[in-house]
Parts: sequence; C-alpha cells; structure tokens
Amino acid sequence: MRRRTRLFAFVGITALLMPFWGSLSHARAASESVKAWIDVNTTRPAIGCTVDFSVELRTNGDPVVSADVTSALFSNNTVVDTASARTTDAGVAELSLDASAGMGDWIDVNVGGAYLTGFPIAAGAGSSCVDTPKAIAVSGDIPPVAADSGNAISTDAAATASDAGPTVDV
Repeated sequence: MRRRTRLFAFVGITALLMPFWGSLSHARAASESVKAWIDVNTTRPAIGCTVDFSVELRTNGDPVVSADVTSALFSNNTVVDTASARTTDAGVAELSLDASAGMGDWIDVNVGGAYLTGFPIAAGAGSSCVDTPKAIAVSGDIPPVAADSGNAISTDAAATASDAGPTVDV
C-alpha cells in the first residue's frame, strides 16, 4: 500500500512541476547568443573626465537593432553613475559615464536587463581624458530584443519574413 501512495505522490508532484520545467526550457531557447565589441576611450580617466564607450552587438554576423544597453560605474560596490542607450540600425550603442569626481573602479554592461560583461577602470588615476583606451571583445547570451512594434522577433521569424533584412534578427 505504501508503494502505491508513493507512486501517486511522485506522479502528482511530477505533473505539478511539468509546466515549470517547460518554462525553463523555453527561457533557455528565448536567449540569443551575441558577440559584442566595446571600445572604451579611457580606463584611467583623469579627474574631471567621463568614460565614453560604444557597444556593438551582433548575432550571426548581423547587427542587433533596438537592444537596450545599460551600464553602471561602481566605486567599492556603490553605484556612482548609470547610462543607457539603444542600439542603432548598425547595432551600436554609445554610452557615457561620469567619472569626473575621480571615483570608480568597475563598469558593468547589461543588455536587455541581463549582465553581458564588465571591466575595471581607475578613475582619477590618469593624466588625461583619453588615458589607456581599451577594446574588449566578448560573447554572451541576451534576452530577445523586442521590435519597435513591441513584438519579439525570433531568428526563425526573421529568416522566413519576405522583406526582413539582416537587422531584424533577434
């Protein structure tokens, strides 16, 4: 009798968890692999300077259009400044963070609310506003990017659309 009770309990719990497992596999499929190139004007800005950088996003060689890119400048785990921009038709977002007070040691870069990468800086340590520029190349996964109409476009939908150019792919 106990075996039958355990079997029913196992079947019942499994049935309750099936929608959850399905949503997990759907969430994994909903992310998109991207390559990103980040060009930073300085990683050692002098006092009075900003950190200006561009983030270029591509998937399958095509630009990721209308992706929300946000960044935050941290000093000892305290947010000093934030910036946000949307990628253009070329897949590039331009951002600027205020390090003029000479505070800041790390910059986070997020796309669509998901962490993509980060890099160290030494605010206030440089001798100019373009001291020690840096180019960073990373790969990662981002959430799907919503089209201007508000509907998410998957790579499958973009591939089957008759007039979809390479910019409508995430």
